[in-house]
Amino acid sequence: MTYLIPELQGHVVAVASVDENGFISDFSNRCGVSSDYCISAPGGGITVAYPTSASEPGIYESTDSCVQTNSCYAVAGGTSFAAPHVAGGLAILSNILMVN
Repeated sequence: MTYLIPELQGHVVAVASVDENGFISDFSNRCGVSSDYCISAPGGGITVAYPTSASEPGIYESTDSCVQTNSCYAVAGGTSFAAPHVAGGLAILSNILMVN
């Protein structure tokens, strides 16, 4: 984005998703012209807690209920899963470097 709108430089970061082996996920952005302000984080093959069927609302009386139906967790992917890792990592770096 900063390639097209230079005024954004220093105010945005590009996020790339990697799988459990550190390879960029098939669906992910590539850093390309954003390589100077691009950070990657886990976002492919992530185990997430949500119902795996539309018939289950995801609210159970006990964990036994979802374990029996195998609907406690699912595997998903997306840069949306990588973004919280990136935000946390940048917060730590900002604190270490005292960047405002």
